[in-house]
Amino acid sequence: EYTLPVSRQIVDGFAHVHSLFWGDNQLGLSLGIHPEDDLLPSEDDIRGNFTYSSSQVDSFLTQFGECLSRRDQSIIRRVSQRYPDLLWSRISEETNLTLTHGDPHTLNILVPKDPTQHQVSIVDWATYMQWIGVHDLANHFPVYWHRTVRNAMEKDLLRRYHTQLCNRGVVGYDWNQCWYDYRLGVTGQVNRRIKHAPFNSAVGLWICDNC
Repeated sequence: EYTLPVSRQIVDGFAHVHSLFWGDNQLGLSLGIHPEDDLLPSEDDIRGNFTYSSSQVDSFLTQFGECLSRRDQSIIRRVSQRYPDLLWSRISEETNLTLTHGDPHTLNILVPKDPTQHQVSIVDWATYMQWIGVHDLANHFPVYWHRTVRNAMEKDLLRRYHTQLCNRGVVGYDWNQCWYDYRLGVTGQVNRRIKHAPFNSAVGLWICDNC
């Protein structure tokens, strides 16, 4: 159940992990992987994974019929056109990056019943990479929360995340950058919907609407 205390525990858990590997340019070596393994995706990887053709976007929007307003259709088209460039521009800086989970859905985050005895556990790190830390939160909360809930809670939770990073020794990463990175991550969730059939399942439509 997404109570505020549970949400705070999730935020704290990711802030803890991200701070441990923040700015580590030898992340592969730190994790005991072969040091030549590059955990930072290349420009070709990013553009290949996040770019959709106009025909793909048209096909996605056609499935909605009249269920999607012209305004929302316009937003999705603009996101598909701009997001790959914005993402690569941010990643290519190679600053303020860290170890990220990459697939932080609800089954991969275990919240203890008694937080005084145990911390959040984040499991199944099969898709880890060097990336923008706050995208783990952008890939979690917007997917499972309706916009009204998100609008009421997300900024306070993000400020908590940023404060936790600073308290754990992260420097050179101000609030404005954190908030930009989070919004970029949410934009990426909108872009990602294009490859999923919105009416494939009730959950698919629900996630699409949330994003």
